[in-house]
Amino acid sequence: MSFIIMKNIHKIYKKNGQRELHVLKGINLTIEKGKTIAIIGSSGAGKSTLLHILGTIDQPTEGELFYNQQNVFSYDNKKLASFRNKNIGFVFQFHHLLPEFSALENIMMPILINRKSLPEAKEKALQLLDDVGLSSRENHKPGELSGGEQQRVAIARALSNNPELLLADEPTGNLDSNTSNKIFQVLNTINKEYSVTMIVVTHNHVLGESTDFCLKMVDGRLE
Repeated sequence: MSFIIMKNIHKIYKKNGQRELHVLKGINLTIEKGKTIAIIGSSGAGKSTLLHILGTIDQPTEGELFYNQQNVFSYDNKKLASFRNKNIGFVFQFHHLLPEFSALENIMMPILINRKSLPEAKEKALQLLDDVGLSSRENHKPGELSGGEQQRVAIARALSNNPELLLADEPTGNLDSNTSNKIFQVLNTINKEYSVTMIVVTHNHVLGESTDFCLKMVDGRLE
């Protein structure tokens, strides 16, 4: 059974009330659970827009998105937000860590917001820090961590509520090649250990080749 199905997804933005920018042009995509997918392409091709729709933080102008045979854009805003928080984790190019909190506290935050107890949140966060190889850095604030370490904390935070899907938008965009390779290894390990479906938008062809499927986006269409 397919985990994700996108049917005829279009996204059109209107500029100045008149001019239209047709970003996505009839995307059809089927993804099986547990797979890793890379979407590569030049800037402006529509990769991030596609990822935002997959993450339900943006809605298509036309088309349908199914998760486990449920049309999620038929949900009201409250139900859609609840679905997103429970099922989808996000990793962005910029880490968006809270600078005043430690690595451990940054990971604990979503777990506590999900109404888990403090001991439960701490135990889960410590396990995730160990999974991404940062168990010795739990009390360090983001400013005391390297860029690669910050991104690993962001990955751990994205996994804090056990999502079925991890979406990563240029997760190595600000990192050197050596650090990027380490992030690739972490993502592949996470995919295997947690059986989480992973979709990565990237300019990095090496990362793309390390996934189960590598798709190219050109002018709003997948090839």
